[in-house]
Amino acid sequence: MSDPVQIIINDTRARAILTGISRAGSSDGVRAVIGRSAANLIQKHLRALNQSKPNRLGGKRSNFYSKAAASTHYRDTPDGVQVAVTQTGFAMRYYGGTVRPVRAKALAIPAVAAMYGYRPRERPEDMFVIWKPGKTVGVLATRAGSALRILYFLVSKATIRADKTLLPDHTTIQKAVSASLSSYLNRIAARP
Repeated sequence: MSDPVQIIINDTRARAILTGISRAGSSDGVRAVIGRSAANLIQKHLRALNQSKPNRLGGKRSNFYSKAAASTHYRDTPDGVQVAVTQTGFAMRYYGGTVRPVRAKALAIPAVAAMYGYRPRERPEDMFVIWKPGKTVGVLATRAGSALRILYFLVSKATIRADKTLLPDHTTIQKAVSASLSSYLNRIAARP
């Protein structure tokens, strides 16, 4: 087995630059740059989604993706940096899955714009339930004169499709992190 190759730098300025970069690489500075750049990119992406995805019913906006952006943060872990979006419901939209009622017989899906963003219990309307015989599905409705106005659809479950476009792809994240890290290391190298 041969001896390891050693490089000796006699230039004082080059040695100072390499020492600074070496210290930065083992410090929290690099992790902070990585975490901050990834979190910032994800926040920007989610805010753009919030602008491009209005409420389908045209009702009051919940600004879900802006809230998801605000919940995005990073932290150091033993293995590196972890960036998380902690907005309730975000993981279900990203990974997909099935939602079932927990404290009720059915899930209430708004049928009209005015009900969007509200639970049926939060609405003062004099609503009543119409169940489909033999099923745990139906509607919550109110009377408008002799007409029936459906406010919510009641369903036993809702299946959410996975939407991987809710986050930037890995290549985009890697490029942003690489650019931020390069800029950070260049600033260290430029210090006197």
